[in-house]
Amino acid sequence: MVVTKKKHPAKFVVGFFLDQDALGTLKFGPFECSICKIRAKDKHALSKHMIVNHRNKYFCTRCEFVTNYKNTAIDHGRWHDGKQYKCPHCEEVFMKQTSYMSHIRIKHPSDFVCTLCGYSFIGERGLKLHISIKHRTDNTQ
Repeated sequence: MVVTKKKHPAKFVVGFFLDQDALGTLKFGPFECSICKIRAKDKHALSKHMIVNHRNKYFCTRCEFVTNYKNTAIDHGRWHDGKQYKCPHCEEVFMKQTSYMSHIRIKHPSDFVCTLCGYSFIGERGLKLHISIKHRTDNTQ
């Protein structure tokens, strides 16, 4: 069992290690856990710590990135894979299509604007599709 003092006096955090052998290896060392900041003497000890203590996390296999959320991990993987959305009007690059589209609408206004809701589009095709889906009316009376 490890007891560490928090910032507030008279308050303590008590943590348990499932593997008591790992306890001695995790006090000091050059390898730091990106989640709980505990230190390990080597990569193997850090890897063992991650498996034992942070099992439900999503870890990047190419860098030290860690997240609790699957979608965030997927978005991060796109960065490594080079999947990017490049703005055709400026130098901005985005990892998410939604961020890219928001950028286009805000930074590069268009002549293709929906007169019913004000939403703007890159081209006429997008505007027509939007109107047919979002503002369709039932003319069969």
